[in-house]
Amino acid sequence: MKRADLTGRKFERLKVIGISDKKRATSWLWECRCSCGNIVYCRAWDLTSGSVRSCGCLKRDHMREVNDKHKNDYAHNTNIHKALPKKLNKNNTSGHRGVCWSKNAQRWTVYIRFQKKSYYLGIFEDIQDAIKARREAEQKLHGPFLEWYRETYPERFEELQKKRKSIDQGE
Repeated sequence: MKRADLTGRKFERLKVIGISDKKRATSWLWECRCSCGNIVYCRAWDLTSGSVRSCGCLKRDHMREVNDKHKNDYAHNTNIHKALPKKLNKNNTSGHRGVCWSKNAQRWTVYIRFQKKSYYLGIFEDIQDAIKARREAEQKLHGPFLEWYRETYPERFEELQKKRKSIDQGE
């Protein structure tokens, strides 16, 4: 079977220079120059299927855009959205954030995250005790933080609350 010549073809940010002497498993790799200047080696299938579109700079650029878009959503290593009340995930079985059923222990496990740290709050037989522990932790950790954020950045806080509501309503 004759191999198609990809030389000179462009795939998103990659331009094929030519076939290389490198192999991955049983496939020959094509040498490509990314629009940013990097050289990468790719299988023909990865190029033609669109699974490889750059040297990795496309993903980095996208992540930079996402981070720039959401930079006001963070303060002191905390995503404000996570501290605000929100709609529960569809797979939530307890009816409350941070409270989940542990099949191994046959009890309710409670946890909370704040400022890039996870806090294990305990394991409870009664769901009401578990919810109470989570609410107390929310008040202790999130309460003062959200109050500080609301006072320090009133416009941002209002904007985030609107954004949170639109997310919860599926807009």
